[in-house]
Amino acid sequence: MQRAISLMCFAIMAIVAGGTARAADTDRIAWVVGNATYQQLPSVAHAVNDARTVAEALRLAGYEVRDAYELDESELSVVWLDVKRTMAQQACSDCVFYFSGHAKADGAEQRFLPVDYDEDYPPFIYPSFRELFEALNAHQTDRGASVLLLDVGQAPSRSRSASFLEFDLSAKTVSRTALIFSFRPDVTDAGDDEHNSPFARAIVKELRKPGLELSDFYRGIAADVRNETEGRTWPRLMGFLPRPFYFFPEEDRGTISAETADLRAAHVIVPQADGSLVPTYTTSHALLIGASHYQANATWFDLPGVEKDVAAVGKVLAERHGFEVTTVMDPTKEDLETALAEFAAKNGSDENARLVVYYAGHGYTLGVPPLRTGWVVPVDAPDPNKDPSGFFRTALSMDQISKYSLLINAKHVLWVFDSCFSGQLIETLRGGEAPDKWETFLQTGKVRRVITSGSADQLVPDRSVFASYFVAALDGSLQAGGDNGLLTGNQLSHFLKGKVIQDRGDSQTPQFGTIKLFGAQEGDIIFRIEPPG
Repeated sequence: MQRAISLMCFAIMAIVAGGTARAADTDRIAWVVGNATYQQLPSVAHAVNDARTVAEALRLAGYEVRDAYELDESELSVVWLDVKRTMAQQACSDCVFYFSGHAKADGAEQRFLPVDYDEDYPPFIYPSFRELFEALNAHQTDRGASVLLLDVGQAPSRSRSASFLEFDLSAKTVSRTALIFSFRPDVTDAGDDEHNSPFARAIVKELRKPGLELSDFYRGIAADVRNETEGRTWPRLMGFLPRPFYFFPEEDRGTISAETADLRAAHVIVPQADGSLVPTYTTSHALLIGASHYQANATWFDLPGVEKDVAAVGKVLAERHGFEVTTVMDPTKEDLETALAEFAAKNGSDENARLVVYYAGHGYTLGVPPLRTGWVVPVDAPDPNKDPSGFFRTALSMDQISKYSLLINAKHVLWVFDSCFSGQLIETLRGGEAPDKWETFLQTGKVRRVITSGSADQLVPDRSVFASYFVAALDGSLQAGGDNGLLTGNQLSHFLKGKVIQDRGDSQTPQFGTIKLFGAQEGDIIFRIEPPG
């Protein structure tokens, strides 16, 4: 789905002006392509993550980024077509093209290879470096300039091995385009870093420096890559530009816009010690469930405050943290099971996704310790004292919630229950606990975190102070995390418990814990708290 959406964006943006990280920079466009998993060639280590990391760095530098990943022949052709159309329309004055993947010699040509490359197909069907170069060089104004950043592995060839060095980059051919390229010494070697190639790390490190002209940008990259690869890889700079080229102009220092801050928050982009910007998440999705109007309201009184709470939670997740929010109000048992199953099936397969499930409504506890069980109560649930069998058929037990958590592949899942007797959920599901302070492994380790608004024996008021503090923590109006702008699930849990007890005393004590995941180092869900725009 990510690939299809990205390619649809290419087509749309070729026709109309798209949104950018800075509204003033509508003529700064970057195309980013990452191909890693080839059908007939060795996989290219890090290629997709390299492309994603470079894409985020370019967004932070103010570019409109059109990125796509794992492209087959027809999809890669769409990207080439978009470059040609954009340049023909003179819609780009500062243009960047980044490619990470395999390239192959075809006589004097270099071809960019899609993931479905077939050695037996005629090579001319694959996009060529010359075509791309000439398209990007088609500026009609003296101010136009383009830069290509290529991190390529050389595919085995039956014919003479050409290289980009053999392409005619004389002043006669080139006047508005420069090329920085690096050949990967071993495309299948993941190296010591699990995130990015040396070339991609060096690019991102230099992109973060305002006021760095292209020649200085290149020198920094070349030095870093040569040192890290012990001389096995020597990036090259070729071509000429009509003016100085700055990826991140000095005058833009400190002017990160609200849109750029939103990108950082949505992907929780974390600077690493080596200068690379590592996105923690590819996507963020939330399912918000509110049970307000109950059918058996003699037993389950209505909760009019739920609608307001769910709306506020949805707003902060969508607007401050980039979540795609799905809201289900007043669900029956069938509605509740369908919503959970569809949410897990649609969004749970992406390992790098961040998921939040928020429930506000009635909860119920049955039995005595250690055999008591917590239940989520949909709006069609009958009175458990008058119709216990009907209640068991209709309510959703925490054992079922636990199964959904374990079936989801996404690395970070947060369950939040703002309901009466919800603390029993923690007694049912309690596992480990992540550290309070920030640790890098929290980005990669899996977690299934649970936060409840009260204990197993407590009634929770319809006017939810828990929801108010949850929103305040996520919108930054109250500081719940550390000074680094990152808020972990564990920090959020301690914050909510402290604040609610401060307001409500021992009548309401939020609980928290995690569902134990065996065989994996436990991480934690992370939110990036950006200052209000």
